[in-house]
Amino acid sequence: MPELRKEDLTPLKAQVQRMLAVQERILQALAHKREAIRTANSEALLAATESEGALVSEMVNLEQQRRHLVQEMTKRRGLAQLHPGATLAEIAALAKSGEAKELLDVGAELRRLVEQAAQENNVLREAGGRLLGHLQHLSSLMHGALDRAKTYSRAGRMQVTPQLSSTVDLRS
Repeated sequence: MPELRKEDLTPLKAQVQRMLAVQERILQALAHKREAIRTANSEALLAATESEGALVSEMVNLEQQRRHLVQEMTKRRGLAQLHPGATLAEIAALAKSGEAKELLDVGAELRRLVEQAAQENNVLREAGGRLLGHLQHLSSLMHGALDRAKTYSRAGRMQVTPQLSSTVDLRS
């Protein structure tokens, strides 16, 4: 059975390390995004979102390159059991233990950062939803107040959804 050698794994390990560096930058972009949401800074939020998008595109390109490396390695060594999307564990299973451990260590660190980014994205999604709800509530209050006061905006009379205005007579 063919076995992967160090010269096979070195380019793959370097590729995963590049992916690791990009993932760290994605986490930094998410931290900037969190701060922008916390401070309600729309310009900073836009910049952080654009930065994150560019980094995610870079990560997609790096993953395609990783798949290409695996495909080349498979052809070169005649490893029919490996497919381009093979995991690092599947690849490491075909290598010597010392070389496989290095690859698995880098892969574990990448996995940890990806999971951390996913968790941060969930937090940001929830915070963004709360911020949107808060802004919609403020907008509704403003529209209601302007409508009751018969105040006009630059664009004309404010259109609002029906709101119930009531008072309570405490004397009766």
